[in-house]
Amino acid sequence: MVTVKMLKPYYIKMSNDYVRVILAYQYFSIVINNKVYQFVPIEEKEIRINRKTQEVANIEAKFAFQKGKDIIYITMKKLFLPSSSA
Repeated sequence: MVTVKMLKPYYIKMSNDYVRVILAYQYFSIVINNKVYQFVPIEEKEIRINRKTQEVANIEAKFAFQKGKDIIYITMKKLFLPSSSA
């Protein structure tokens, strides 16, 4: 099961069409099987929200998380699911 432990935007950037939530190392972490993994900006680095529909536009975006030498990749879609597994 994947649980978001912490999610704080590094900064937020807005345009007419999107709100972009920019992520950084120490501000995004998840828990999988009682192990904490930290976000690493290897793949996607932002969450993009459509201002008109108020939905996440990059739902298929793949985020990387690291614990020691172990790196896992999880899509935004899996992070949204109530009881997802990696």
